[in-house]
Amino acid sequence: MVSEEEIQSKMKELDGEMGGLLNPVTLRRFALSSLGVQTPKTIQETSTQMKKLADVKDREEVTVEVVVVKIPSPRSFKKKDGSPGRVLNIPVRDETGSCRLALWDNEVELVSTLPIEEGTRLFCEQCFVKISEYGIDLSPGRSGKISKR
Repeated sequence: MVSEEEIQSKMKELDGEMGGLLNPVTLRRFALSSLGVQTPKTIQETSTQMKKLADVKDREEVTVEVVVVKIPSPRSFKKKDGSPGRVLNIPVRDETGSCRLALWDNEVELVSTLPIEEGTRLFCEQCFVKISEYGIDLSPGRSGKISKR
């Protein structure tokens, strides 16, 4: 539990760093966050709300929390322009369903850099959903982020 004195001290420190540019509500929020205190989500943060896999729709941007089922080997292929490409389709699940987390090219390195292994809980933020005859694919795309929980 963080005391009010700690919060006020952190707010004062951050206010100095930011040159007095933040309003008190935002300043308090940053102070709480930097002290490791979770706060309710703001409207901006919930623009891509947490969803369960059973509720995702084709071509939408979602935030989900999933567990890695297994780590297969990446596949190499030749792109339309002739350059080499790689893809890694990681089976993941939540309590409502399952899908593939599709990592393309440099994203494949996440497996070793995070590291990701069977049973790892992943937070997939603002990831793109594609539904095809093969099922649901979830991909970070341009704006998505994947982190460990």
